[in-house]
Amino acid sequence: MNPNLPRLKPNPIPKIAPIPEHLAEPALKEIYEDTKAALQVPWMGVVAMSFARYPQFYATLWGGFRELSASAQFLTACHELRQEAESISLLRAPSILRKLYELGYTEPEIAEIRALIEIFSHGNMPYLFIATAARLLLEGSEIGTSRSISKPVQSRHGPAAGGKLVLMEPHHAERQLQALYDDLKSTIGLPFLNTDYRALARWPSYFDVAWRSTASAGRRGAKWGAPLVRATRASSPPLISANRRSRLQKYDFFGCVWEFAATPLVVTKQY
Repeated sequence: MNPNLPRLKPNPIPKIAPIPEHLAEPALKEIYEDTKAALQVPWMGVVAMSFARYPQFYATLWGGFRELSASAQFLTACHELRQEAESISLLRAPSILRKLYELGYTEPEIAEIRALIEIFSHGNMPYLFIATAARLLLEGSEIGTSRSISKPVQSRHGPAAGGKLVLMEPHHAERQLQALYDDLKSTIGLPFLNTDYRALARWPSYFDVAWRSTASAGRRGAKWGAPLVRATRASSPPLISANRRSRLQKYDFFGCVWEFAATPLVVTKQY
């Protein structure tokens, strides 16, 4: 398997039509709950909900990925990927704490923002692996069957969820936040907003300051995105082995767009 496959943005981007949790049929809802429980995250990533538009595809993908996602090897790979993401120079942007204090933010409020960032910093790693695994499967690899993995990790490894996420959907936003959302999508080059951004926009003034402080670096996404995807794939060989051509080839563009989409999520959060 070549870990240096190019990071591709499909052109044209295929239609993105995720199935949200509240619209999922019972069978899919069960898979959603199992996904969240196994990954120890409080939300379904847009990537997974969009794959679920093709029910057999996501059921097959998750069915092959589930045991792997609970293994010690997978957790180690997620940890290594997070370290790689956080070492990227984008995260060396100047602190915005002083500005937040000037705006009136208190320590408990900042702690709440940090706790939310921790939830996504933990959860984005397995979703990025799922996106990369999907693409590799579609490009001719398969989840390895010849390599043993450890028994599922029983202990809690994800941060406490802290209740249901509060999301600022585009139709909830006033003009200023709508403009920020438009700038974010334009900068990243995708027609949708991932859950992270909608959750962090619960604090509009924080989100405005945080996004403006990283937008210039975000516009250099092609420079920081490629190394991160290479890191994702470098962590993948213990988990995925090349073998025969997947019968899911027709979804290849869809796999590419989600690997492209998930990459900025792990490097655009700061406080």
